[in-house]
Amino acid sequence: MDLANQIAALRKKCGFSQEELGEKLGVSRQAVSKWESGKAVPELENLKELSRIFGVSLSELLQLEESCQQKPQGHFSVEGEEKSFSLITVPAKRKRQAVFSGVMIGCIFILAAMTVYMQAQIQELSKQLQIIQSDLSGIRSQWETVIGSLHTKIEGSLEKQDSVISEYHCDVLGFRPISKQVQVKFSVVPKVCTENTQMTLTFSGPDFEPIILENIAREGSVFGGTVSLPVSHEIRVSATFLENGERISEELDTIYGLDHHLLTVTASFQGEMTQYAMIDQSNRTLAINGSLVVEAQMPDSTYPALANYPESGTVKLYKDGKIFRSYEMDFYENLTKPDYDQGGTAVSEGYTMVSAAVPMGETFPVGEWQQIAIEITVVDRFGIQYKQTAYSFGTEEEPGHLNETEILYPTK
Repeated sequence: MDLANQIAALRKKCGFSQEELGEKLGVSRQAVSKWESGKAVPELENLKELSRIFGVSLSELLQLEESCQQKPQGHFSVEGEEKSFSLITVPAKRKRQAVFSGVMIGCIFILAAMTVYMQAQIQELSKQLQIIQSDLSGIRSQWETVIGSLHTKIEGSLEKQDSVISEYHCDVLGFRPISKQVQVKFSVVPKVCTENTQMTLTFSGPDFEPIILENIAREGSVFGGTVSLPVSHEIRVSATFLENGERISEELDTIYGLDHHLLTVTASFQGEMTQYAMIDQSNRTLAINGSLVVEAQMPDSTYPALANYPESGTVKLYKDGKIFRSYEMDFYENLTKPDYDQGGTAVSEGYTMVSAAVPMGETFPVGEWQQIAIEITVVDRFGIQYKQTAYSFGTEEEPGHLNETEILYPTK
């Protein structure tokens, strides 16, 4: 007997109608009817409830106890007769598989959500860690700066305490262009000074022999005087004190920039929206029409005595080695000329470069010239000359822009 007939038989045995059985199970009469007609199979929970209502075991309800040996492919034999049986456990097994699959999918979703959440937390913690590291780096930099400053101050204080010098000062008085020397005034005050104290100063540099001043004059405890030093970029100053046969030496200073006194001169030719200079290849006629602009860059000197500026300048146009025309340059046409005698300098006047424009309009026909040259000469306030052949033209060569400066110091 199959399951459908078994349910119908047990229902009738118990005296239940389909409707009454449905009420006990919590299902409709139509559901019970489908079970008994074989159109549907009760779920596992309903099968358990049916076995309870009918007072039989689940095995008896499913008629499993009548099976002595299950045949392959869903066949079993009863009383020697082989019958076909569709296992009622197949739908239940599928349901269990579906439930298991649902649980696994739920677990996977939960794990995925936890993974995303943890990654977000890790990223947030990483950002916070970077912020903390950045803050620590900034604090470290600040502390390094503070510690470095304190270290420098402490070293300076210790050196000052260890120093035998109480005061030291030097100043540049002037520049002697003929001998290329700088006049420097100095004064030194030792911490301990007696009537027997003597001092020697030594000036040394990489490009000259050491200059040694012995038995320097003193006034009270102040040793001082003047010395002529070469225009070197770096001069080291050291002092040696002698008293009662004992000698003590100490480095005082390093003087930089005594060579920062020269101008930088450049020239360029500006034409009237045409070429600077033109040679007609057909007739070899040279036409020069425009303005020669000469610029003088002043040095950025630490010492006012070495502050420099152009005093005057000329432009000479040479034809075949002879002066053809001469032009004067005016660097201060629209500016106030620095007055060094009154303590002023070019830098104090608020500018570090001046220029002069020289209008030029010349034509040299074919056959009347072999070589044309434009030469400029700038003289600074020390009398130093800056000569430069700005342009050179030849009948057998293209125009040339040279701008190579020759510096000539005065000789008397």
